[in-house]
Amino acid sequence: MEQQMRQIVNDVFYDLQAACAECGEELDAESLADTIGDRMHDESEEYRSMPWEQRRALTLKIAKEYA
Repeated sequence: MEQQMRQIVNDVFYDLQAACAECGEELDAESLADTIGDRMHDESEEYRSMPWEQRRALTLKIAKEYA
C-alpha cells in the first residue's frame, strides 16, 4: 500500500506544487496527505477498510517524506 501511495505522489507532486505556487502558497505535508488519501480512497478497498486514524497516519508519514 505504501508503494501505491508513493506512486500517487510521483504522479501528482509537481502539478500540486505548481498549483500551490500559483496561489502564492507552498505545498505542505497536510495538503499532500489529503491528495494521497483521496486517491487511495478511490483506488484501494484495503485502504477504505482501515480506521480513519490509521489511514491519516499512513498518508502523513508518506507525505512528510516529500513535503
